[in-house]
Amino acid sequence: MLLPRAWRRRVQAITLVRMIANVLLETTLGAIPVAGDVFHIFWKANRRNYRLLIRDKEQPGANTERDWMFLAIILFTIIAAAGIPIGVLIWILRSQ
Repeated sequence: MLLPRAWRRRVQAITLVRMIANVLLETTLGAIPVAGDVFHIFWKANRRNYRLLIRDKEQPGANTERDWMFLAIILFTIIAAAGIPIGVLIWILRSQ
């Protein structure tokens, strides 16, 4: 697994967080029957993490804005996925 190697190489924190997010995203969405299999075909977390590790080695500090944007989109998606159903439930309960 690449995460312990990245930790030992002391990659930037944002790169390590993005690598963890890649693995969590693949694990979470990969657990969905059929759709997860299709997602897994297109989203290879280990390949992405390897590229991130090489990028951090060759160009330290490169693309950190892109990494932050990726993490912001994932965080927004998680908040929306949890918040929208809760908001709809509250709206339904108050309208009765």
